Amino acid sequence: MRIVEVGPHYTPIYEYSPVIRDRIRTGSSYIGTCPSNKWIDYTIEKIKGVGGEFIEGMIQKLPLESDSADEIWVMDVFGSWYFKYDVKKTQDGFVCSREEDFHKAFHELARVLKPRGKIIIGELLTPHVQILDEDFSHYGLTVEEFFQGNQTVELGTRYGIDPDSITEFDFFHFGLSDTQSKANRERFFLVLTKT
Repeated sequence: MRIVEVGPHYTPIYEYSPVIRDRIRTGSSYIGTCPSNKWIDYTIEKIKGVGGEFIEGMIQKLPLESDSADEIWVMDVFGSWYFKYDVKKTQDGFVCSREEDFHKAFHELARVLKPRGKIIIGELLTPHVQILDEDFSHYGLTVEEFFQGNQTVELGTRYGIDPDSITEFDFFHFGLSDTQSKANRERFFLVLTKT
């Protein structure tokens, strides 16, 4: 099994989930990918420490083969710094609007995912509301499950993620206090499958 995490940030998903960590230790491969950032060296060392691989790249142009991932984790990417500007320059030098980046990202996630594979999107800090209105059939994806607010703990439990980790997820890395974060978001998990 190949597990890909887009945007592992400072704390990759396997650090929140003993279930995922055990799968990596017992033979599943893990690849983390994100653009260069101030935590990159620290993140790379963490990933190598569990036998994983880091590949620098952006969600709009994933540096991975088509149909190569069984499971893709995307935690706090769509509402984070990936999509905070209306106009930005991509790796190819093109200027794209946020909406174009958003659609490119889902095309790429669908391209990399194996048939019947899962994409687990967790927006726990800065939920990107456009996701909730998206017709994923354009990408060959189907919504399997959706968990919002306190229901997010249910999905986390399936993957061995401590409920406290979900409610306190990475606040300090984004400069948000616990109170600010809870007041300014409605966290959710979205599970998509490739049809």
